[in-house]
Amino acid sequence: CVQQVANRKTVLFCIDVEAFERNTKCVLEIGISIYDPRLQENAMFPVIHQFHILLKETLKMKNGAFVPNNRDNFLGGDSLVLSCENAATLVQLLINHYFVDLPQKNPGYETALVGHSVKGDVTWFQSLGISFPQELLILDTKDVWVASQGDKGCNLGKILQRLRVNHSYLHNAGNDAYFTLILAMMLGDPSTRIHHELD
Repeated sequence: CVQQVANRKTVLFCIDVEAFERNTKCVLEIGISIYDPRLQENAMFPVIHQFHILLKETLKMKNGAFVPNNRDNFLGGDSLVLSCENAATLVQLLINHYFVDLPQKNPGYETALVGHSVKGDVTWFQSLGISFPQELLILDTKDVWVASQGDKGCNLGKILQRLRVNHSYLHNAGNDAYFTLILAMMLGDPSTRIHHELD
């Protein structure tokens, strides 16, 4: 896992979902952040493409009683308001491009699915009719963290604090996808691991 990030030949495709706190089958938001190392392998700071999608069908549902409501606090630009059908179409196009087309047209590159407890997010994506290739390279930041640090304090916010990553408005799917991607890049960087004494 660490090798895939360190070699800068792996596209990191990070996903996050915010579900309704009173009925977790209802998806409110989708967040996607993508690091594509092509043309920026030696960049000091990477360009990351961010998407924050609000689903029209669940716009009236709001969290806030048990889970913070940060739907309107996306830090990465404008949010897209799309129907479930259009959101699924857009996300499926991105998945097909990065997981199928890109590796075929760019020998030596691969794409990894990134997330923090990513299997749950995949299940939510599937509930919207979105599918991933069967052969899937997965980088779960929670699993990577727990493997070296144990499972105490392994939620995204606590890990970001431990690594001194400035962050805000978590529980916004777009922001969570972005900060999870940053975390994946840090966990996959040998120098960062040494600096933060992670091994």
